[in-house]
Amino acid sequence: MDRFPSDCAIWSSDGVPHNFEGTRVVLTENHILVAIDGEEAASVLFFEKYTKTDLAYHPDVDSVVHTESGKMVVFRKNDECGCGSRLRGWNAYKTLERLVA
Repeated sequence: MDRFPSDCAIWSSDGVPHNFEGTRVVLTENHILVAIDGEEAASVLFFEKYTKTDLAYHPDVDSVVHTESGKMVVFRKNDECGCGSRLRGWNAYKTLERLVA
């Protein structure tokens, strides 16, 4: 699954949410990656293995991912087009290959 642009909340294990807009969320078989458009390039904000998912089939509905460390990531596609964002053309899968290796 690859959702862009997405609004995303990452809940720490102590229950504190951190909200981000315009992210790119990518799920592989066992990892979740959240990237943001940084000052000079796209950058990985969050990357962890996950244990449980509740993925919405409709992109406008919240999807929930629980990680091994106890964090929770909630995301949904937003209404923006993502124009002007470096994340639009960013190859998340090359980054994933490097992170998983």
